[in-house]
Amino acid sequence: MRRLLGIALLLLLVAACGRKGALMAPEGLVPARVTDLQALQRGDALQLSWTLPGRQEGGGKLTDLAGFRIMRHEVLPPAQECTECPDAWKLLKNVDLEYLQGVERAGDRLFVIDGTAKLGTAYQYRITAVNRDGDAGLSSAPVSYRVQPPLPQPRLTVVPSPTAIRLVCDAGSLPQGKSPAGFTFYRSRKGERLPLIPLTGAMLATPSHDDSGLTRGETYLYAAGIVVDNNGQLQESPLSATVEAALAPPD
Repeated sequence: MRRLLGIALLLLLVAACGRKGALMAPEGLVPARVTDLQALQRGDALQLSWTLPGRQEGGGKLTDLAGFRIMRHEVLPPAQECTECPDAWKLLKNVDLEYLQGVERAGDRLFVIDGTAKLGTAYQYRITAVNRDGDAGLSSAPVSYRVQPPLPQPRLTVVPSPTAIRLVCDAGSLPQGKSPAGFTFYRSRKGERLPLIPLTGAMLATPSHDDSGLTRGETYLYAAGIVVDNNGQLQESPLSATVEAALAPPD
């Protein structure tokens, strides 16, 4: 009898040693849902941006994020609208984090342009994160945007000094009832493509900006845009014509 009790106790100890905590259900191991998807019209195209999730749906640290699926739904008239129909959502783009083709990254935020959106049409977008095993997390909440006529192109003036280059954006004549909600400035080195992300990270409330910390002897390429608020939907103008500039010689 004592021998049987000893064997039973040994089996319990072995089983306890192998436990690392409660097992996680498979749905808790997928990437967490994207919660900050945003849409912005730039010129005649729509820009989507969102932040990479850092956690699994169950709360654990996410270490195997592989990419995203971007889905788009073209909103129909009320009598025909059906977001739950099988063909309502179309794949717009697969994003592979190992090969960011047509995607820009700034820190943990991604930017994608939808250049196929049609003027006057309303769209909904949603994002799903995928891990390296191909397992998808929950879709983000959809964001909606109706494509507006492009705004007029602004004019950019640059004023170099020995320590900075002043950028001044002239909004010109905006459509009636619209006024600037902000201004954006973009910079690249000469010969390089302008980024999708503004020089200051976000739009500015004022139409001018002093760009400092530049390399003497380097030539830069600048462009500017204006942003208006269409009932909660931000719209950026086509960018100004690009202007080359370099720091002025020291006094």
